[in-house]
Amino acid sequence: MANKRQLLIITGGRPVSEGLLRKQFEESEYVIAADGGINALMKYHLTPDLIVGDFDSAPKLEWVKTYSEIPVVTFPKEKDCTDTELAILEAFKLPQETICIVGGIGSRMDHTLANMMLLQRIERAGKKGFIIDDHNQISVIETGSCIIQKKDWHFLSLVPLSEMLIVSMKGFKYPLDRASVDQISTVTISNEFIAQEGEIEIHSGRAFLMLTRD
Repeated sequence: MANKRQLLIITGGRPVSEGLLRKQFEESEYVIAADGGINALMKYHLTPDLIVGDFDSAPKLEWVKTYSEIPVVTFPKEKDCTDTELAILEAFKLPQETICIVGGIGSRMDHTLANMMLLQRIERAGKKGFIIDDHNQISVIETGSCIIQKKDWHFLSLVPLSEMLIVSMKGFKYPLDRASVDQISTVTISNEFIAQEGEIEIHSGRAFLMLTRD
């Protein structure tokens, strides 16, 4: 694996492409498989460093045989946390500064939204977190400024998490200058880069930063 300060959590949800999964796997120092995430790793013959969950979504007899030497943290099905949150709690015990979650987005909107909200828990623990699949990269942005690289993303959206977001945006088709955006506004949805990078400054509040492609 690359010598980078990233921890990867593979969780359930809509399957991602082999290319994306392998890229994030290779860029991570440590890999946690959360329950159904074991399926994707087994499919591409990738080995995690830790397995976590209640294993209601994984073919247990298969993975127990395949990953017999990998540490496993098992929880009962009747529990107060999702498998993704349990994996994040295990990640907090480790030194990596960035937590990348592959999966976590799918047809179950309750799980999708809960996983997105867990990004705030990662931020509050002093780490950086993002969720990525083949169409989206989601993170949390708060007070301060940052440069966002366009790469091959098509759109950038900010979805306010605070009651009021005050934001400036430069380098985008629709620039903003200390705009006040409340939670029921869509003014910061589907903006477009006009260069290879753009600048966002959050003067007050916090939001989901979503990079997307169709």
